[in-house]
Amino acid sequence: MSDTPFDIHISYRRGDRDLAAALARRLEERGVTTQYDAGIGGARTLAPEAGPEQARILVILASSEAPDARELKRELAAADRLARAVVTLLLEDMEPRGATLQALADRIWVRAHPEPMARIDEIVELLATLAGKGTPKPAPAPEPETLEGKERSLDAAISEMLSDTVDTAGRAPTDPAAYVGRAGSGGRPAPARGGPVAAAATVVTLGVYGAMAKRDALKRFRANVKRL
Repeated sequence: MSDTPFDIHISYRRGDRDLAAALARRLEERGVTTQYDAGIGGARTLAPEAGPEQARILVILASSEAPDARELKRELAAADRLARAVVTLLLEDMEPRGATLQALADRIWVRAHPEPMARIDEIVELLATLAGKGTPKPAPAPEPETLEGKERSLDAAISEMLSDTVDTAGRAPTDPAAYVGRAGSGGRPAPARGGPVAAAATVVTLGVYGAMAKRDALKRFRANVKRL
């Protein structure tokens, strides 16, 4: 029995409310219990950490509308503390910036653009599968007990095994464990230094390391973008 009342919690910004509502409705129709905070972007009805506390999977809708950095960090911290899967849907062809990039660069991003609403069935299928409620594969038709039939059965089994282990298309994984706890440490504060010269040196050093960190984070983000 699950220790949470919901399978999925959807976190989003005000501009993505229609997609969040449509996604929640489709998931509920599939038997996936879903919660989404209708107050995000305005007066909140839930604390950021409440989503991961109440659902086994946290779904973040990422678009060009900037998230609240503090809310995002609290949400992810709660998800990691509770070992919840975090699925980030990239709704636009963009690269994240600032707090979003820092917090989510090491996680799997699922590419849902250019038209997320047109791909909602694929998104729902992925999320339902992660929640353990995906569409079961139809049983294969029995092959006649001939040599050719046995060869075809063997070929099909080998093909399925290879498709499960080699993902040449970069598809989003369907194992919830792949989405758990992939965030980095979030960085550490610089040591205190005294005097104006030392302060100037600190600013220069942080600028160089900040640029390097941003470049590395973008590389990790690009490597972690997956197709549906």
